[in-house]
Amino acid sequence: DDMADEDDMADEDDMADEDMADLPADPFIDVGVRQALAYLIDRDEIIDRSVQGFADPLYSQVPPGFLGANEAFLDVYGSGADVAAAEELLRDAGYSEDNPLTFDLWYPPEHYGTYAAQIFQVLEEQFEATPLIQVELQTQEWSTYVGAAISGEYNISYLGWFFDYPDPSNYIEPFALCDATIGTFYCSDEMDGFLNSARASTDQDERADLYGQAQTLYAEDVVTIPLTLETEYVVLNDARVSDVVIGPAFDFNYELTTFADGVEDTSDLLVGTTDQVTSLDYQDAYAVHDWELFRNTNVGLYIFEPGTANVVPGVAAGDPVFDAEANTYTIEIEEGWLYPDGTELVAGDFVRAIERGLALAEESDVASTLLTPYVTGAEAPDDRTLVLSVDGPIGFFTQLLTSAAYMPVPEGAFPDDSLTPFPDTLVGVGPWQIVEYTENEQTVLERNPNYREGFPEGAPERVIITYYQDPQTMGLAVENGEIDVAWRILGPIEASRLGEVEGLTAIDTGGGSIRYLVINHIGITAATSEE
Repeated sequence: DDMADEDDMADEDDMADEDMADLPADPFIDVGVRQALAYLIDRDEIIDRSVQGFADPLYSQVPPGFLGANEAFLDVYGSGADVAAAEELLRDAGYSEDNPLTFDLWYPPEHYGTYAAQIFQVLEEQFEATPLIQVELQTQEWSTYVGAAISGEYNISYLGWFFDYPDPSNYIEPFALCDATIGTFYCSDEMDGFLNSARASTDQDERADLYGQAQTLYAEDVVTIPLTLETEYVVLNDARVSDVVIGPAFDFNYELTTFADGVEDTSDLLVGTTDQVTSLDYQDAYAVHDWELFRNTNVGLYIFEPGTANVVPGVAAGDPVFDAEANTYTIEIEEGWLYPDGTELVAGDFVRAIERGLALAEESDVASTLLTPYVTGAEAPDDRTLVLSVDGPIGFFTQLLTSAAYMPVPEGAFPDDSLTPFPDTLVGVGPWQIVEYTENEQTVLERNPNYREGFPEGAPERVIITYYQDPQTMGLAVENGEIDVAWRILGPIEASRLGEVEGLTAIDTGGGSIRYLVINHIGITAATSEE
C-alpha cells in the first residue's frame, strides 16, 4: 500500500510538472489574466491603507477633467474586488491551486514617497486573495528602474504619469498605440483607429466620443491598470517665501517666486527635491525634473501660461497656420529672443532640434513618442518662419509643441548622431542658465542676462536646487531652514505633517499625477529582444 501511495504521488507530481510546462512564461499575453488582475483591485482600500485618504481612485488612464474622460474600469470591473470573477478567468487560463499564476511585481521604494511599500503590501494581499496567484515583490533604485520598466524588462511594474501637454491623447497614446514606447508593447488596430481619428479631428465633440470609445477598449484589454490620482504639494518656509507659481504640469517658474515681507537677502532661492536629473538632452529626457529645468532655461514655440494649463505663444508670434494641400503648419517667430551669449534665436534652431530628434527616434523614447507620430520634417524658409510637415491636421498641435522634443537648440549644442544625457552646457532663451551641476547633489542656475521678458523686482539672482534621497530628509531640511521650498516628491503624508508645523505652509499645487501598473503585453524576452 505504501508503494502504491508513493506511485500515486509520483504520478500526481508528473502531472503537475506537465501542467506547469503548459503555462506561459509571459502570462500577461493572455487578456483574461490581465482582466483577472483588474477584478482583484480595490482602489479605495489602497488609498485608505497607504496614503491615509490623500488620493482619489482612478478608473481610467485619462483623469477626470480632460476631454472625453470616463470611468471605464469602474464600468467594466466595479469598484471593489471581485475574487470569483478573477478566479473564473484564471482557471480558464489554466491556473489552479496547485499551479498558481506567479509573477514579480516591481516598484521603486522611495521615488513615489515612503508609502510605496504600503501600497504594494496592499496590492500583494489583493492579488493573493485568491490561492490561484502568488506574488513576489521586487524593488529597484529609480535611476535603473525607470529605464527597465519602459523597455520591457519587467512583466508588471508601477509608474506615475503627468501630462506632457494637456490633452487626453497624451494619457493614452504613449501606452496604447501600436508604436507606443512606454513599456506596454500593446497593439490593436481598433485602438489605433480610435486614436488616429481623434488625433486628426478638430471637432472637440467628435474627439471626446472617440476618446471615450478608446478608454472602454483600453479597460477591456487592460492596457495598463490605473490606480490613483495624487495631488502634488509644495511646502514653503514662511520666514523666507510667501508664494510660488507652479502649474498643473509642474512648471515651477522660479523667477515668479515671492519672498516674504522683510526678507532682505533675495539673491538665492533654495529649492529641495527628491527628484533627480536623468538627462539634459531634449530628445532623451522624459522625467519631470528634467523638463522643469528645460522650461526654466529655454522657451518653446508655445508654453503654459504661468500657474495654469492654458497654452499660449512662447517664441511664436501667433497660432500655427495649417495648409491642407501641403500638409504643413507654418509658425512665425518673434524677434528678440536671445541666448546668454547674445546670439539671437532663429527658426533654424527649431529645425535643428526636430531633424535631430527624427534621426534619433529609434533610440529616443521622447522622439518616438512626441515627434515621429506627428511631424515628418521641418524647414526654415527664413530666420522668422518655421514650416513643419505633418500627415494631416492635428487636433492638439499647439499643446504638443509645448513639449521638450520641440525646444530650440543652438548650433553645436548637441551632436546630430547621438544622444547626450549630460552635455557640457545647456543654454536656451529662457530666464535661467545652468552654471553648475553635481550629480545627486545640486544644480545651480543663474539669470540669463538677455532674457527677453525681464525679471520681476525682487526675483532671485540664483536658484540652488538640492537633491535629497527621501521626503523625510527634505522635510527636515525645510523645517530647519536649510531650504526655502520643499518641492516634489514630498508625498501627501509628509506634506500634511509639514503643513502642521509652525512657520511652514503646505500648498496644493493643483497638479496631479496618475499612478498605474504597467503591463508588458508581449513578455520580457520579446520586449528586450526588440531593443
